[in-house]
Amino acid sequence: MSEQSSPRTEALPQPDSLMNGYEFMFILDPTLDDAASLAVVERVEGIVKGQGGEVVSLKPWERRRLAYPIAGHHEGLYILCYFDAPPASIRGIENRVRLAEGVLRFIVLRTDKETRERDQAADLRRREERAARAAAAAAEAAEAAARAAEEAAGEAGGTAAKTAGEAPEGAGGTAAKAAEEAPEAAGAKEEAGAGEADRAGETAPADASTQNEEETS
Repeated sequence: MSEQSSPRTEALPQPDSLMNGYEFMFILDPTLDDAASLAVVERVEGIVKGQGGEVVSLKPWERRRLAYPIAGHHEGLYILCYFDAPPASIRGIENRVRLAEGVLRFIVLRTDKETRERDQAADLRRREERAARAAAAAAEAAEAAARAAEEAAGEAGGTAAKTAGEAPEGAGGTAAKAAEEAPEAAGAKEEAGAGEADRAGETAPADASTQNEEETS
């Protein structure tokens, strides 16, 4: 008997051809810190792999406000994952992710390679646009800070110059006034001294005459 495979055997698909592409979006509890969030992401990745799936990419998408509160939360951290897996494994993946602590909501959608690449390119553009906007805002803030510092330096310089201009004028005026008043004070002092001397001279003879009269009598 020939060793050739039967037509039916040749028609069986290879294992790789049984894998479909999926887009997997899940939302994490926003109160988790970085370490806890990473642990949840690794847990979800392990679930996908444990059900026979192969993760193509898995990364944080964005933090955004929820359309409606979930478990008392108004925001959530969105994680975007692309993976390939047998169709029969999707239910097992969903059931296990549903029980994973820290996952608020999730959705798994069938996708093809072209759609996946298009979505990834769109996501990359969004990230680049956000980074460009953030860089522009930072540059504008730095420019505004530089202008404010320059204006403050100019105002400080003007105040210093004004103070320097007013100080000599005030000091000079005081010195000049003191110089003008000094001769007058000196003259007044001289006049006062001369007057006292004259008064002393007038009084002295009178006192001497009185003394002589007392001695004669």
